[in-house]
Amino acid sequence: MPIPVDQILYDTIKKRVYKKIPKHSAYRSGLIVKEYKKKFQKKYGSKNPYLGKYTKKKGLKRWFDEKWVNQRGTIGYQYKHDIYRPSKRITKKTPITHGELSKKEIKRAQKEKYTKGRVYRFKPNKTQKGGTQPSDFKPNLSPREIFQLGSFGGTYWRPIYSSVVKKHLKNVHKTYPKSWWKGIPENHLSKSVYDKSINKYNVKVGTSLEFWESKQWIQPQNPYGWLHWYCDYYMGKRSDDDERQINRWKALAGPKGRFMRFLVTQILKKKGKWNDETISPKIRQVLQHWGYKLTKADFDNEVKRRATK
Repeated sequence: MPIPVDQILYDTIKKRVYKKIPKHSAYRSGLIVKEYKKKFQKKYGSKNPYLGKYTKKKGLKRWFDEKWVNQRGTIGYQYKHDIYRPSKRITKKTPITHGELSKKEIKRAQKEKYTKGRVYRFKPNKTQKGGTQPSDFKPNLSPREIFQLGSFGGTYWRPIYSSVVKKHLKNVHKTYPKSWWKGIPENHLSKSVYDKSINKYNVKVGTSLEFWESKQWIQPQNPYGWLHWYCDYYMGKRSDDDERQINRWKALAGPKGRFMRFLVTQILKKKGKWNDETISPKIRQVLQHWGYKLTKADFDNEVKRRATK
């Protein structure tokens, strides 16, 4: 095992990380290595932080980017049957994620973990057509990017009274990683009054929370709505509302989504380019709120589909 060049620095970081994350996990071990390398480089420059061979292992950055969590969407092992999987696919080398496992497979894996101490193989959920489920749920904006671009007039995470859960809510966004909101002004997240100038396309779109509640489209686990659910899903959390929320996204922003197709129609009518943001800014803003931005590939595929009808 490689030995840290600066053992005092390593032990200091280890103590701090152990205090922050008391329960043993691969994430905790990886975080110690990551923080030690970062501090060592700042102090010593390009020198090797470890003595011995095989010290420059690849994949640590990807591992952190994949955001490995247990089946509850949190870090660390709390129970004997906990299973640890990536919550986000980064490359083809990323192992099977939580989102690619069915509820039945997760329960099977938990049972195997409890009885045998480990899961020897995860089996991805397959659709009847043989594809990984859900293969057509592909938002291309992360929660951070949605707000970073400017969305909801800055009001999405404002304090609310939810008639669904019958209580006042505030600072819900602060339950997510701080890195999501780094560099984003608070008034772009929890502003009380809608300000369209905050939005990327400088337009006002959407209806009120009360309207969504009246239609019974809001579920207790995510009283702020679809994006609240997407934040949880992005973190690796799974619920019995996933199928409904995924289908809502597909109907609006997926390959057959009405808003995505309408945007392509408007671009073709005006003989514009796929990335001309002056065409249908309201539709683009709505799609952004649903974690999607039109790409050239999607535009070309839709044009090709229409040509072959």
